[in-house]
Amino acid sequence: MPLLLIFALAVAACGSSTTLAGDPRAPSPPSCSRIATTLQLRPSELESATAAGRCLAQDLHFTGEVQGTATVALAGPAACVAPVRGGQLPPVALIVALDQQPYTLAIQYSSGSDHRDLYNLSPLTINLAVAPAASEFATTLFTVGLTPADGSDHRPLAGGADWTATSGTLTYASPPVSGTLDVTLLRDAPGAAPVRVQGTWRCGVPRAVPSPDPAVSGTPCADIFTLESVAPADAAAILSAGGCSTEDLTFSGDVKGRATDGYNDPHRVHSFGDSDDDTCSASANLRNVRVAVGSEPFLLRLDAGSGPSRGTIPAQVTNGGSAPTATLALDYRFGSLPSGSAPVTEVLWNAIAGSYYVNGGGNSGTANLTFAGGVGGDGTVRLTGSWRCATSAT
Repeated sequence: MPLLLIFALAVAACGSSTTLAGDPRAPSPPSCSRIATTLQLRPSELESATAAGRCLAQDLHFTGEVQGTATVALAGPAACVAPVRGGQLPPVALIVALDQQPYTLAIQYSSGSDHRDLYNLSPLTINLAVAPAASEFATTLFTVGLTPADGSDHRPLAGGADWTATSGTLTYASPPVSGTLDVTLLRDAPGAAPVRVQGTWRCGVPRAVPSPDPAVSGTPCADIFTLESVAPADAAAILSAGGCSTEDLTFSGDVKGRATDGYNDPHRVHSFGDSDDDTCSASANLRNVRVAVGSEPFLLRLDAGSGPSRGTIPAQVTNGGSAPTATLALDYRFGSLPSGSAPVTEVLWNAIAGSYYVNGGGNSGTANLTFAGGVGGDGTVRLTGSWRCATSAT
C-alpha cells in the first residue's frame, strides 16, 4: 500500500509568524491576511477560514530551485480531522508563499491492504528510497495555479512544474495532524536543480475528547456513555435498570489503562447495535460489557461456548460442543464522530490464550486473557481483573 505523498506548489502569499501554534512565545494567532489578498478572498471568507481553524503556523524551509520559508499556511479546502484508532491518515493540503509565489504543499497517499495508512495511536515515519519507482512511498511537488477565491480548488497553471521526491523522510506525529519532513525533490527536466523541503508542518489540531452531557455528568458510566454518544434518555434508562456495573479490569499492550465501570443494556431500551451485543445471560452462555479505557470505548464479549463456568483458550472441544471465545472490539459503532475520523475497518482483538471464570450468579467473574489483532492484525492486549454485567431481562 504505497503511500502517495504529493507536494503541490500553488499560487498564494503567506503572512509571517515566527512561532508554531501552541508556543508560549507566540504573541498572537497566525494571520493569513496576505494569503487572502493573493487569493482575492473577501474579508468574510478569510474570517470564515480562520474561524474554521484553517490558518495554521508552520516552519518549512525550501532551498534549491524553489527557495523561501513558510511560517504560516492556509489549509484547504478544510483543516485536517484527527482520526481515531483505525481511521485513515488525513490528506494534507497547505497553501504557502515562497518568493511572492503561492504553492500548495499536499501530502496524499494511495490506500492499500497492509494498513500503513491507518492511525494506530503512535507516530509514523516514512522513509523515501533513492529511486522513486522503487520507493516505499512516492512524493511529488507540483506547481498549482490561481486557487479560486474560496481556496478549495487547486488547479494547475499552464507551464506548471512537477517535482518528484528522490529521497527523504516524512513523519506523522500522534495524533497525525502535524509532523516533520526532510525531502529532496527533482523536476523531470534537463538541467533542473533539486528542491529540498525541511521543517515542521501542521494541517489541523488534535481531536477534543467530548465532555459528558450535563444529564449524565457525574454518574457512573458517564465516560462510556459519552464516548458512545448514548442519548441522555437512554443512559438514564440503562442506569435505572441497573445496567451500569462496577468493573476492575486492567489493560496493557495495544490498549492501556483501567476500567472501573461498564455497562450493558439489560432491557435494550436503545435502538443501536447488534441484537446480542447487550446480552448477559447464563442460558445463552454470553456476557457483554462496554467499558471506557483512556478516551476510547470498547466492547468486551465473553462467549463460554459449551462450558458454563470457565472459558479456557485455546480449548479442546469434543462431542460437537463449541469452544469458548473472547473478543475485545473498539466500539465507536454507535458514536457520532467527525467525518473522516471514524475507523475504516473493524478494530478487533481475539483472545488467543488465557481463561475467564463465570461466578455462580452468571453475571460476574474474572479474566486473565491475551488478545491478538488490532490495526494491521499484529498487536496484542493483555487483560486481567474482574468483570460484571447486568443480567438480561427475559
